[in-house]
Amino acid sequence: MHSHLQQIDASPLISELSQESIYRFLPPNIRGLVRAHAVVRKFLMSQILAPRLGLRQRQARMELLLRAIEVCRLRTGEQTTREDIASVLSARSFVETAIISALVSPESRIFTVAWLSVSAARGVSMESIAALLSRPVTRSVVNRGHLTVDIGWLLERALEILSLPNVVDSNAESVNLINMEKRR
Repeated sequence: MHSHLQQIDASPLISELSQESIYRFLPPNIRGLVRAHAVVRKFLMSQILAPRLGLRQRQARMELLLRAIEVCRLRTGEQTTREDIASVLSARSFVETAIISALVSPESRIFTVAWLSVSAARGVSMESIAALLSRPVTRSVVNRGHLTVDIGWLLERALEILSLPNVVDSNAESVNLINMEKRR
């Protein structure tokens, strides 16, 4: 979502005089969050992609980032147990989104041997981040408050709600029903 915000051109209905990206029309605070996401993502990628970094050290950094995702998911809600970290569907945090974005980047995926070592150490396949998190290593975490919700996640939910129709056609005598899913 963050990269899309920076690349999508604004509609001519919004900006008649210039063809800037929609990013320029966002409030300054949201633009700051998008920039912060890019900075954190680049920093994390530099930690994984560092030249002259040995296999064991690269593997340790990848494992550390996977543990950071586990901690983020444990801190997103009290109802989350250790067993369902990989499938948690609560709001993504800013930190979790930045870490996942760095881990799934094409540059990070170049290091297949390191990823194979991480997945072997965890005893899972390396198909996806969810597969790597299916057997969590982090046991527990002291919950000192909730993490900041990612602005990209919020915008995705807003777009999802906007894309739903206001009414749903029912089969009985062409009666339109209010879409309660949109009203949630």
